[in-house]
Amino acid sequence: MMICAIYPILVPFMLRETRSSIILTRIAKRIRKETGDNRYRARIEDERSSLRTLIYISCTRPIYLLLTEPVITSFSLWIGFAWGVLYCMVESISLVFSSTYDFNIGQTGSIFSTMLVGSVLGMSTNFIQERLYRKYYSTRGPEARLYFACVAAIAFPVGMFIYAWTSFSRIPWIAPAIGIAFFIWATFVIYLAVFTYLADCYGPFASSALAGQSLCRNLAATAFPLFTRQMFDRLSYKWANTLFGCIAVVMMPIPFILFFYGPSIRRRSKFSGMVMDLKKS
Repeated sequence: MMICAIYPILVPFMLRETRSSIILTRIAKRIRKETGDNRYRARIEDERSSLRTLIYISCTRPIYLLLTEPVITSFSLWIGFAWGVLYCMVESISLVFSSTYDFNIGQTGSIFSTMLVGSVLGMSTNFIQERLYRKYYSTRGPEARLYFACVAAIAFPVGMFIYAWTSFSRIPWIAPAIGIAFFIWATFVIYLAVFTYLADCYGPFASSALAGQSLCRNLAATAFPLFTRQMFDRLSYKWANTLFGCIAVVMMPIPFILFFYGPSIRRRSKFSGMVMDLKKS
């Protein structure tokens, strides 16, 4: 909490503005100041609505996009499920390793370092993904964001199956730990792909698109831990995690479908189609 409290203070000094309408407004203001000519105005300055309207749009548009835009709906379900499983895994690690391998609190806590390994690998992968994006954006468009998302779609269930079917006392503890690292890497890559892809696809509506998926993701993160212990008690660790892996297999085609058919899907959607028309014009 203390670290999170520092972020809002650092953000204005360490991050640059990326919203195109805000950047254009700042440029227009600077030109007006330098030239004294008030004709230089950004479109958004003349289209500002009342505070009440802005609040209404901010509260309703994310939900509308979540329910009506196929790209946002599919990606939100995918990252929502991954996020829910992540929270289940956080709760299950102590249960699995203390009961299966008779780990004490310190030993069980050390297993969480596999999450750090998976996250660092995920961050490293993102540098490669960014290079691929810059290289292929001219031919693939926003779908160039999805190369490693497709790999992560496969690694997600693989990690869950490894975690599920190696959590036995006769199998070394490192095996399920590797499964955890696989899953964390996949979740990290999926998370980044969702944010960057939706931001590219929805342009001026990106904040609403991301708010919609964040709503779905955080609701899943809230709901899943409520039934984790009961699920493991009834199904056992291996079958509960196998169930998660099977659901992940069902969701595996999502990034592949968007990678190959994303432009046609976006063109038929109201908001993403509008953004595509704006980019063409």
